[in-house]
Amino acid sequence: ANLSSNGIFLSGSGDFNLQGDSNNYLRREGTDLTIRAGKFDLDVTGSNGGLVINSAANSGKIAVGNPPPSSVASTRGPGFYVDGTGDFLVRADDDNYIKMYSDFIDVKSETFGLNAGSLIISSSMDSGNGVISLGSGGGPSTPTANVAGIYMDGGGALNVYGDSSNYLRIDGSTIDMRTTTFYLSGSDITLKSPDFYLGDTSNYISGSGGNLAIYSTGNTTL
Repeated sequence: ANLSSNGIFLSGSGDFNLQGDSNNYLRREGTDLTIRAGKFDLDVTGSNGGLVINSAANSGKIAVGNPPPSSVASTRGPGFYVDGTGDFLVRADDDNYIKMYSDFIDVKSETFGLNAGSLIISSSMDSGNGVISLGSGGGPSTPTANVAGIYMDGGGALNVYGDSSNYLRIDGSTIDMRTTTFYLSGSDITLKSPDFYLGDTSNYISGSGGNLAIYSTGNTTL
């Protein structure tokens, strides 16, 4: 008998082999411990939690928890579950988990944060209102940041920034827009304001208090 023979082999060096056949054995040789089985089932469950490994269930599964989840649909407590069909579960409680099964990905969290370099999503920023920002390095971090990208938060603020001459900002009761070229078209457009000003200091049209003013440093044509 030796370390490759069927049966039980024990060596004074500490090596051993428990073998049914070449596909089913438990073997220690030197510093290596090898297990091979046509079917492998390990269930170590106690009052402090447990571990389940089963090669025959759901194309193979691993579960850890107290108690270990029996499937991806488990709601018995915190734990981890994964199987060979692609089902996956990491669960803390009913409000905090990641679950993947069939063609679904289900994520629930009391606080969620994602930093993917050019994309940032945070449910805790802006005093818990939530923030989404896009752009190189995460884009603008506030409604008034002069950084190329997009910022939006749950308080209603928006910052779409290209450069200092091209941006759209909404913050509270203020809308601030600047652009080198502006095009607006429609069959029915209504702009209402008690006061307005179009142009610059040398050429403008303005209205206020029922008065209309047109000023030009050159020719004025109506």
